[in-house]
Amino acid sequence: MNVVPDIPDKPDRAHHAQSHYVTCKSHRQLNRNTRTSKAFPNRNIRNHFQWNRYYPHKLPELPILNRNPHRLTGQSANIGAAKNENACTEPSSNRMSYEPSAIYPEKAGKGIRTTCGMAIASLAFGISSFMCFMFTGLVGVILGVIALSKISGSNGRLGGKGLAVAGIVTGAMGCVWTLKAPALMLPAIQQVRVAARRVHVMNNVRQITLANLIHESEYRRLGSNVSEKLRDAGENLSWRVHLLPHLGEDELYSQFRLDEPWDSAHNKLLIANMPSVYDHPQLILPEGHTVYQFPVSPADSESPALYVEGEPGVTFADITDGSVNTVMVVVVSESAAVPWTKPQDWEFDPDAPLRDLGGAFPGGFIVGMCDGSTNFLEYETDPYTVKAIITRSAHD
Repeated sequence: MNVVPDIPDKPDRAHHAQSHYVTCKSHRQLNRNTRTSKAFPNRNIRNHFQWNRYYPHKLPELPILNRNPHRLTGQSANIGAAKNENACTEPSSNRMSYEPSAIYPEKAGKGIRTTCGMAIASLAFGISSFMCFMFTGLVGVILGVIALSKISGSNGRLGGKGLAVAGIVTGAMGCVWTLKAPALMLPAIQQVRVAARRVHVMNNVRQITLANLIHESEYRRLGSNVSEKLRDAGENLSWRVHLLPHLGEDELYSQFRLDEPWDSAHNKLLIANMPSVYDHPQLILPEGHTVYQFPVSPADSESPALYVEGEPGVTFADITDGSVNTVMVVVVSESAAVPWTKPQDWEFDPDAPLRDLGGAFPGGFIVGMCDGSTNFLEYETDPYTVKAIITRSAHD
């Protein structure tokens, strides 16, 4: 009796064709993903899933990593190492827990890093603290500290540690700078203010000398404490009042009574209306007081100054030393200030020509010459030179 061996039934052609199509398609997809795995390492994971779908009995051999291998000690470490060694050789469809660093160990921790935004902001605030205020430096320090903590906990994904450190340093330096800058800059600022006020005083002196020169061109003599409109009245008011029309103060000049003394009931009320040209920006003086005065000599002086007490103003013919070498106006110290309407000026002493001069500005005093120029004379100037430029006809 012939035994006919069992022959398996012929598989369905439709099912066979479909399986063949799926198999070929999976091969093509797998090859395409494998070729681009270098550019996209994460596609290896997708290849593994596709292999598991179409070939569940032929999984690629992928290792299972122990997430904390350094924590295993003694026998536990040997057992864990043995399990990992077996896991690399025994394929299984359930072994899907692995990390990309196992496949590409040379690229582990070397992905694309982004710079921490707080580090950049810290440096920006730190730099701005030198030009702005102290609070920007504090913000820079705080942001830098926060950025360092974020960078250290990012496992290499965030960069900008140097920027954060630079932000902390510049922020701290900016805070120190803003605290010390006013103290360091105060002397320089004070010097600038003093220089500006000195220029202001010199402009006032120049206006006074020019007004006196205008008075000379109109009355053929320089202004004095004697009014050219009422000479018989004597020295009732100061030359500062008689020069008001040439300083643009006609309305104020019309309010004075020239035939009354400066401290009369009427004229005394006008002391508070002192023009700004007679004010001194550096000194704190009583109301209505001024330090702009003419040099005056006694009536019996042999070498008088430009003015002589009790006499009217001189002409340029009386200034034999030259207008460029003769002082017209001096700026005296605060202690020698007088009411601006009072006919009182700086008394010239040939033995002490620097007495009561200056005091408002360090190093010297301001004078106005008969030619309209102004000068700043130092205290170290030879007293003989000062005496020579104050006298009008000493031929020195």
